[in-house]
Amino acid sequence: MLPTAIEAEVAAFAKDRSTSRRHVKDLRRLLRDLLDAGFDIDSPTFLQDAVVFFETRVEERADLTRRDYRTALRTFLAHTHRLSSWEGMISRAKGTIASGTDMQGLLLVRKYAECSEPPIPPEKIDMDVAREFLLKAQGLRDVPKCLTGLAALDVLRSVFPELLPGPAIGDQRDWLRHHRGDMPTALENSLRSIAEAAGYGAFGVKELITAARRLFELTSDKKVFQAQIDVIPWRDLIAAAAASHPREMLHYRAPLQRLADRVGRAWTPGWQKLQSRIVEAGLPRAGNPVDTLMDVAAHEAREPWQLDREWAWIHERSLRPDLRRKWVRAIENFDALWSVPEIAGDSLLPAEKLGPMPRIGTRLKNAHFPLPRNRPIGAACLRLGFRGKTRA
Repeated sequence: MLPTAIEAEVAAFAKDRSTSRRHVKDLRRLLRDLLDAGFDIDSPTFLQDAVVFFETRVEERADLTRRDYRTALRTFLAHTHRLSSWEGMISRAKGTIASGTDMQGLLLVRKYAECSEPPIPPEKIDMDVAREFLLKAQGLRDVPKCLTGLAALDVLRSVFPELLPGPAIGDQRDWLRHHRGDMPTALENSLRSIAEAAGYGAFGVKELITAARRLFELTSDKKVFQAQIDVIPWRDLIAAAAASHPREMLHYRAPLQRLADRVGRAWTPGWQKLQSRIVEAGLPRAGNPVDTLMDVAAHEAREPWQLDREWAWIHERSLRPDLRRKWVRAIENFDALWSVPEIAGDSLLPAEKLGPMPRIGTRLKNAHFPLPRNRPIGAACLRLGFRGKTRA
């Protein structure tokens, strides 16, 4: 038999809710089993303890039956005002939050709150409590889930202001970054903008940001990263980190060097506009000749439309064989821009194509400006026996 007070509550519940005899009988049996097992019906964790009891003691029951047990018990506890504020909040949230991820985050926040001493009800979770939970989640690698749960709590705050009357917690990611010494959000956004402007794909953007975060972690003076991105001494920082942590920097040095080259480059209006047009046209970064050609053209202050074949050939002659191949590819990619209407019609290219460059192995060895063999003047020189200058 149930205690007299609880039996009276069950009778009042059955009358008020017009519950069937079978459901009332099941409820009495549930309460009797739980009380006989030593559970305190007035405990704030009574429902959670009962659920565990159902899962371990009534395994022979079907899942539907166990779910009916939980529903009946939750309804009775809510009717007798024994349901904890968190249980009530979770019940409301099930009809409000559609995402399973949001619910998992909310359950994690409830877990932290109920494990606190003393337990913290949902209406008492403010910014300070939220940050304590984030620090706890950081040690358990549950930060993303905790952030999601706090955001879900703010959503419920706007829907049920009578249950959550306090101010919104807000996005705590910036605070968390600052507290644990992460790279500033402003710098990450600048890096993302630079990478996207250079035509990087999603993987390239992620690679650059990951490399910059690693450099940030390995640099002792974090204040240097608070400057504008083009003021940060990237090359010095890369060299220092590579010297002190060579293994950690092994996979990050190349993307960081490309970043240092890009932010340290003095862009002229013509090259900047050509770069923008190439990115807007969706050309792959591997086929973008701007970096290679602009580095050379900058020494003579040439804009892209001021380049000519003689300039391209003379520079090609000054390079090592491996760099000649890179230069030839850049010239081919530059000439290929004529096939892109958005670029060809914008007066950004020279009057004539710069290539083709002479094939490897057939050029005149010591000529300062080798002439193409397919031109009449070149053929005439060959017929006359002209082979260019020779070494003494």
